[in-house]
Amino acid sequence: MATNRPQPARRLFAELERYLMAVHGEQTTHAIAMALDGLRFAEAFQLLDETAEP
Repeated sequence: MATNRPQPARRLFAELERYLMAVHGEQTTHAIAMALDGLRFAEAFQLLDETAEP
């Protein structure tokens, strides 16, 4: 995540990152991180929805 992100948000994402990689894969987790860095929340949620297990 970008260094300009508020510290609490970076810490929370780091806590979730291992889980996200296990469930959604490394590529999707990286794409989610990039979307969040760009404040593209709808894109991040769409990535989660697309890779979620039914």
